[in-house]
Amino acid sequence: MNPDKSEVIYFRTRQHLPISELSQTVAIADSSITATDRLKVLGVVLDSFLTFNDHVLNTVRNYNFHLRVLLHIRSLVTIGE
Repeated sequence: MNPDKSEVIYFRTRQHLPISELSQTVAIADSSITATDRLKVLGVVLDSFLTFNDHVLNTVRNYNFHLRVLLHIRSLVTIGE
């Protein structure tokens, strides 16, 4: 196991399990892994409350980037007849 590429996250509700009560590090296979508030799994950004706010924000940001790129090349693209 590579501790530099491994991540740990605690999923919780806003009413339960304050992060201060949880262990900030987890020991697995003689490695210490620090818990995080968000991680990316298969392209989906998960936060500790499962709100998907970060995922939606990243998706919209990527959409706007690609839309601006298309606007720059709009004059170079012709519609076939």
